[in-house]
Amino acid sequence: MNLRIRPSRRSLWLLAAVVGCILLITGGWLRAHSLRQDRLALWEQVLAGNARVTKNALEAWLRERTLDGKILAANASVLTDVPASGRDSAVSKQYEVALERLTRTLDATKQSFEYDGVWAFDLAGSVVAQATTSEHPTQRERAFASEVLRTRETGILDASLDVPGHVTLTFFIPVFPNASDESPIVGVIGLRVNASTTLFPLVAGRHLAGTTVETGIVARSGNDLVLLTSSGRLTAKAGNRIADRAPAIAWDAATGVERTGPSTDSRGNSVLASGVHIAGTRWGLVRQIDRSEALAPAHTQLRTEALLVAALLLAGTLGSLKTRRTLREDNLRTLALSEARLGGIIGAALDCIVTMDHHGKITEFNPAAVQAFGYSRDQAMGREMAELIIPERFRDAHRKGLARFLATTQSRVMGKRMEISALHADGYEFPVELVIMPIPGYGASTFAGYLRDLTKPRLAEQEIARQKKFYERIIEDIDTDIAVMDGEGRYEYVSPSAVREPAVRQWLIGRTDEEYFEKRNRDPALARKRSLSIRRVFSDGQAIAFEERYLNADGDTRHFIRKLCPMIGDDGRVAKVIGYGFDITDRKFAEEALQRSEASARSFVEHSPYGIYRSTVGGSFIAVNSALIRMLGYDNEEELLAVRINDDVYQNPSERARLIAEGQSRLRNEPKEAHWKRKDGTPITVRIWARHLVDSTGELQSIEGFVEDVTAWRDAERALQQAEKLAAIGQLISGVAHELNNPLSAILHFAEDLEKDDRPASDMEALGVIRDQAERSRMIVRDLLATSRARADTRERIDGREAVVRAVRAVRPRIVEIGALLEVDTGSEAVMLEIDRSGIEQVVTNLLVNAAQASGSGGQVAIRLRKRGRSCKITVDDTGPGIAATVMPRIFEPFFTTKPTGTGTGLGLSVSLGIVEQHGGSLRATNRPTAEGNGARFTINLPVVDSLNAATSETVQPALAPKAEDGPGQCLKVDNLSSKKPRILIIEDEPAIRSALRRFFGRRGWECDEACDGAVGGELLLACVPGREYDVVISDLRMPGYSGIQLHDRLLTERPDLLERIIFSTGDVRSPEAAQFVERTTCPVLEKPFSLEVLGRAVDQITQASLVLSE
Repeated sequence: MNLRIRPSRRSLWLLAAVVGCILLITGGWLRAHSLRQDRLALWEQVLAGNARVTKNALEAWLRERTLDGKILAANASVLTDVPASGRDSAVSKQYEVALERLTRTLDATKQSFEYDGVWAFDLAGSVVAQATTSEHPTQRERAFASEVLRTRETGILDASLDVPGHVTLTFFIPVFPNASDESPIVGVIGLRVNASTTLFPLVAGRHLAGTTVETGIVARSGNDLVLLTSSGRLTAKAGNRIADRAPAIAWDAATGVERTGPSTDSRGNSVLASGVHIAGTRWGLVRQIDRSEALAPAHTQLRTEALLVAALLLAGTLGSLKTRRTLREDNLRTLALSEARLGGIIGAALDCIVTMDHHGKITEFNPAAVQAFGYSRDQAMGREMAELIIPERFRDAHRKGLARFLATTQSRVMGKRMEISALHADGYEFPVELVIMPIPGYGASTFAGYLRDLTKPRLAEQEIARQKKFYERIIEDIDTDIAVMDGEGRYEYVSPSAVREPAVRQWLIGRTDEEYFEKRNRDPALARKRSLSIRRVFSDGQAIAFEERYLNADGDTRHFIRKLCPMIGDDGRVAKVIGYGFDITDRKFAEEALQRSEASARSFVEHSPYGIYRSTVGGSFIAVNSALIRMLGYDNEEELLAVRINDDVYQNPSERARLIAEGQSRLRNEPKEAHWKRKDGTPITVRIWARHLVDSTGELQSIEGFVEDVTAWRDAERALQQAEKLAAIGQLISGVAHELNNPLSAILHFAEDLEKDDRPASDMEALGVIRDQAERSRMIVRDLLATSRARADTRERIDGREAVVRAVRAVRPRIVEIGALLEVDTGSEAVMLEIDRSGIEQVVTNLLVNAAQASGSGGQVAIRLRKRGRSCKITVDDTGPGIAATVMPRIFEPFFTTKPTGTGTGLGLSVSLGIVEQHGGSLRATNRPTAEGNGARFTINLPVVDSLNAATSETVQPALAPKAEDGPGQCLKVDNLSSKKPRILIIEDEPAIRSALRRFFGRRGWECDEACDGAVGGELLLACVPGREYDVVISDLRMPGYSGIQLHDRLLTERPDLLERIIFSTGDVRSPEAAQFVERTTCPVLEKPFSLEVLGRAVDQITQASLVLSE
């Protein structure tokens, strides 16, 4: 290129150069001005933003302190402005309590937030309460408190600048008696805080080290501007005058004018500052930077740009000086570089790039194509693309399309993205995505093909489709309902398990629950509930679950648990809601069945007649049923669960440990008997079936037990054993009594007969002793019989209280002699009994004497009578040592006694028990409850009769001889002048008795015959001829071989008239056989041993009756 300038064009070139310089300088100046303005505007925004952020932080800090004051004001509102001394005592006390509580609150606030002072002022401006370590308010603070009382508004006292480096603020908050600001004010709360240590660090932390950027809080103090915060560039401490550094904007900010822009300080330095006013104070917040520092980046940029322009001008000048011969070289280098760049781009391309010329020959085959098609670049270059990579079935179409484009420049595929099959070097086809574009600028038509191997994407799509189908199959097969809803509650997906019909499921997409429920004719309220739940998940972002119940198409009730979960999008917000539905109908039915089963089991346990419990090893009940509560006499379950089993249930605490040890050592679960006690101390006997529950290590954890109260059964068992003993003893005693009564009868008969003769006094005395001892022996035998046989008694209807009083009257001297105190309580209600009065009085007398002997001198005996329903209850208590556990089972055994030898026969209680049971009652011996003291308690229960309708009891008594008042027998002696002697037949198996009776009657003129048994006597009776009959027959009932009863029955059949002459005798009139005979016979029955006087009266009755009949 020729760089020489023609002379004609030199002036034009110089003019152009001048104009260019002017334009360059003008542009440089405008550029500099623009950069400075942009930089200043940027700094103004930064300073203003920082100032506002700092202002917000300071105002938030001030609001927090004001809030502290308001909290204290709320606590102080309970106080009134009336002094405590002017109130009554109750109100004054309340005032003192409230004042003390307020003081504690002030202390807590001061310690928590590090206040220098916390006070409560009254209406007079006096401090009524302050924190314990609080500093006293200054005069300025007291004056400002009065000002707040007047204005009724929260205020902040100007910063105190008395001490350099120490800036304090004081907040004053009015106190109202209630929440309304219209109420009369009752005081002020004051809070003093050291701003230098709490507030100003918020500002100090915003300085930028190494720059002139600084932030400060300023306040006017007279004509001066005071810096409240320390400055990074000033050595002065907070509170000093900063007139030499404060920009003009700072003065405006302190007075409430906020602005941002350039300013100068008092020394004329240019600064860029932003000033804001802090609400509620007289402060200004200023953030500033030196103008030179703010513009320094702009100046630097201008210098840089100037150097760049100069460099460009220099480069342009040098370029213009190049010759034209170098221009071609430059173009060649540029072209080579461009081709190299293009080759690099093509080589690094991830897609296949194949170019071809207008003949269809390949001119470029990049590495991606080599990898995709399997041909090397050398193999592909110059070959026809159709033969190389296009399947044979598409080659003709390719060639025709190329020719048409070359001829008409028209093509249906040129520039369009399409998917075709390509041919690999190995002969298989694979999918590719293809775009063919013409390359302009090369003269002859050249084309570039861009291909992308779709094998991997297709495989990925197939895998995605397979996984999609896999998960859809899982969702379709599970029973859980799944649905996806958008923010409006419209369905985007519904699983087949949720809606079975495909048509309905497709219809539901894009619709809401309200529309679906309307289509299904379901409760719209349930749809609204679902919609509200969906909106709640969208708003809260939390999953929720709820239960639904509705009728399905078949009319069956179905129960579902619905769970709505948020699906979080990429922006962190809820994008969708996934709903899950679980059909819990079967579980509901199972739960209801379980509840019914539990209720049934609970009812079974609660209504079981057995007590059921579960207890800990330590001795506490875990669970008990109603039967056990009643068994132990407690009012409710809670009361029983609170007791200690060892001490409150077992009579002997060690017994439980023994039973547990025995249960663990046995393989079989066998019932055990234990001695428990009721709540009132009453002992009971129980049978326990216990099961030990152990953990995996075999250690005992708890005990389950079934309890049966066998107290009554054991009492009945003991009573049966007692009855069996008494029956056995009775049989023995009956035989012994019979054997004893026979010799006693002979002794009494001989003694009584001998006493009829005149004898010396010594003989008569000896005979009296013999008769008395025989009588004593007869009474002992009768007592023995009374323990084993039902006594003959005469019942009469009487008030039970009278019987008790008669017995007490008879036994009182004996109790007084012992030295015991007697207490009698028969109540005020009449208790009608039908009893053998003498027998019951004997029982009461026996119990009272025993109680007095057990209590001893100074002891107490108490007898009480009460009517309990249809029963009369008589209790006899003593204060003795009580009945030992070893003695209790044998207390009513005959001949068993705890008294010293010779002081008792052991028959008293046994006889008493027999008498009471003969009346249909019961006699029970227990120890008194511990709460009432020591001693024994005997309880008699007798049936009560209706005083108006009670039937007269039959009197069971043997048909004995006439009473003694009938006088001695007169017919025993026979008149010697009579021509006929009376005859008597004595039927007796005891020879001694026959001898005594024969002597007795023989001496009185009777003709006596004897028989050793009933058979012989019967033959004698029946063999008598008229005129020679027996006038009287005396027969024993019990004889070997043929008894008197058999004789009676024979005569009753063959000669009943002879029965009027017979007198029977027996040694055991209370035996069952004798008692039955006495009930059915009309013959007199004498109980051995009987006196001859009684025999004489019986004989007189028979002989007199015979005389009356003969007349």
